[in-house]
Amino acid sequence: MIADLIPDRGPGRIVVGTLLVNSIGTGAYLAAGVLFFTRAVGFDATTVGAMLGVGGVAALAASSPLGYLSDRCGPRRLAIILCVVESIAMAGLIFVRSPWQLAVVSAIVLTGEQSSRTVRNVIVGRIGGARQTRLRAQARAVANLGMAVGGGLAALALLADSSPAYLAVLVANSVTFLVAAAMLTRLPHYPPVTLPRGGRRLPVLRDWRFGVVVGLYAVMSLQVAVLSVVVPLWITTATNAPPWLAAASVVINTVVVVRFQVRASAPVVDPVSAGRSMRRAGVAFLASALLFAVSAQDTAWAAAALIIVAIVIYTVGELWQAAAGFELAHSLAPAHAAGQYQGLFDLGAAASRAVAPAVLIALCIDGGWGGWLAYGALLLVAGLLTPHAIRLTSRADGDGPSLPRSPVRADSTSSA
Repeated sequence: MIADLIPDRGPGRIVVGTLLVNSIGTGAYLAAGVLFFTRAVGFDATTVGAMLGVGGVAALAASSPLGYLSDRCGPRRLAIILCVVESIAMAGLIFVRSPWQLAVVSAIVLTGEQSSRTVRNVIVGRIGGARQTRLRAQARAVANLGMAVGGGLAALALLADSSPAYLAVLVANSVTFLVAAAMLTRLPHYPPVTLPRGGRRLPVLRDWRFGVVVGLYAVMSLQVAVLSVVVPLWITTATNAPPWLAAASVVINTVVVVRFQVRASAPVVDPVSAGRSMRRAGVAFLASALLFAVSAQDTAWAAAALIIVAIVIYTVGELWQAAAGFELAHSLAPAHAAGQYQGLFDLGAAASRAVAPAVLIALCIDGGWGGWLAYGALLLVAGLLTPHAIRLTSRADGDGPSLPRSPVRADSTSSA
C-alpha cells in the first residue's frame, strides 16, 4: 500500500514529499492551533471563528490571480515564495493580541494556503504528463496521511493543555513551510508559458462552459462539511449511536482515502471518464445521505451500523469526485492558461468549502430526513449534469501550444 503512494524518483516525489511535510504541520495546527487563541491569548470562541472567517473570505480571491501569475512567471519560484510567506505568517500568529490582528494575519495564512494549492496543482500538471491524475491521487492520499499524523501529534499539546504546548504547534507548523520551501528548490525550473499570437490574456473569464463545470463541481464539493461538521452533530443530536463514532468516522475515511485514492483515480484518464466518475460520485453521495437519514432510530447498534456503512459509501463518492477533479482542472484548460483555469477551479471548490457548514447544517441537521434527501438529490443532479457540461466545453477559442515541461530530465533531478 505504501509503495503505491510514492511517486517515481524525480520532481513528482519531491512535490509529494513537500505536501507530506506541510500536511503534518497543518494537521497539528487544525487539531490544536486554534486553542492558542482561546487558551493563551484569551479570545472567546465566537471572536476566533469570526476573525478566521474574515481571513477565509479574503483568501477566496487569491486563486485566480496567483494562477495567472504562475503562468507568466513560472510555478516553481512562486511556490517557494508562497511557502516562505506562509511560514512568516504562521509565525506572526504567535504575536497576535487583538481580533483585527488575527483577521489580518489569518487572511495572509489562508491566502498563502489557497494560493499554494493552486500553484502546486499547476506544477503537478507540468510534471505529471499522461500520469498527472495518478500523481494528484498520490498527493491527496499522502496529504490525508500527513494530516492524520499531525492530528496525532497535536494530541500531545491537547494533553498538556498549556500555552507553551499550543505555541509549539504554531512554531512547528511554521517550520514545516520552511522545510517545504527548501525541498522545492530541488525542482527543475519550469519556464513561463507563452501566450499564443492573438490569444487573450485572461481566457478563463470568457470561458463560460468551463465555468459551468466549475459550478457543478463546487455544488458537489458541499460534501466536504459532512464528515467534519454534520456527522458529529447528527450522531449526537439525532441518533442513539455512541458519540465516539464521530471520531471513528474520521479514521475510517482517512484509511479508505489513503488505501484507495490512487486506485480510484486510475480509470480517469480524460474528461469523458472524469464525467463518468462525477456521475458515480453523485450516486454514492445520495446513497450515503439516505443511510445517514435512516440512522435516526432508537436502536444504538443499528444506528451505528448504518452510519459506518454510510461513511464508507460517502468516502467512495469522495474518491470518485476527487479523481474527476484532478483531471478536469487540467485537461479542460488551454496550455497557455493552465494556471488561470486551475485557479478558477480551486476558487469554486474553496467557495463551496466556505459555505458548506452553514448550508448543510440548515439542510441536514435542521431539516432532518427531508434535508438529507435534498442534499443527496442536489449532489446527484450535479453529478448527472457534469458529463453534459463537459461535452459543451470547447478549447477552440485560444488554444495554445503544448504546455512546456521541465527542460531537465526527470532522472537528473534529486529525489526527496
